[in-house]
Amino acid sequence: GEGGTGMGSFGKLLAKLAAPHFKQLEKQVHVVGQFAGEHLSKCILAVVNEAVFGKDPKVASELKALVDSTTIQAEVKGMSVVTLPSFLRLYIDSNAKVPLLIEGNGSERRYFVLETSDVHQRDDEYFTALHAAINGDEMAAMLDYLESYDPASAGFTWNDVRDAPATAERDAMAEYSMSA
Repeated sequence: GEGGTGMGSFGKLLAKLAAPHFKQLEKQVHVVGQFAGEHLSKCILAVVNEAVFGKDPKVASELKALVDSTTIQAEVKGMSVVTLPSFLRLYIDSNAKVPLLIEGNGSERRYFVLETSDVHQRDDEYFTALHAAINGDEMAAMLDYLESYDPASAGFTWNDVRDAPATAERDAMAEYSMSA
C-alpha cells in the first residue's frame, strides 16, 4: 500500500498480540542473513517494516523455508549451528510492487497479500483512535476472541485455514514478479 495508509499500524496491532514474543526488523539480513536464526528462533512474530526482498530466487527460497519449516537453524557468532523448533510468522509491509518474489509455481500459497485502503490515508483522527484501541481494552477483547477461536464456528476446519487465501493483490504481485 501507499505510505500513511496503516501498514505500520497493523504491524503494531500484530506485535501487541504477540508481545513479548516478537521482533521488529527493518533489514533483509536480520530476516534471512547468516545469524538471523538466533533472534528469530525466540519469537512467534517478526514484523518487517518497509521490506524489499526483491526478485532474488535465493532469498525467495530462504523466505519459503522460514514460512514452512517447523524448525529453524540458529547460529550464534563463533558457535556451532543448532536446530530449534520454530513458531515464526512474518508480517511484511512495503510500498514496493515486488517486496518479495512470488513465482507462480504453487509457492504463493504461503503468502496472504493485501493492499491497504487509502480511505484514511494520513487521517490523524482515525489513526489516533486506532492507536488508542491498540493500546486499550479493545486489544484484550480481541486477544480473548483469538485465543478461543474455532474455525468450525464459521464452517471451516483448521486444515481449511492453513493456506493463505488467494487475493487479487497476490495475483498482481505474482505478475510483477515475472521477468520481462
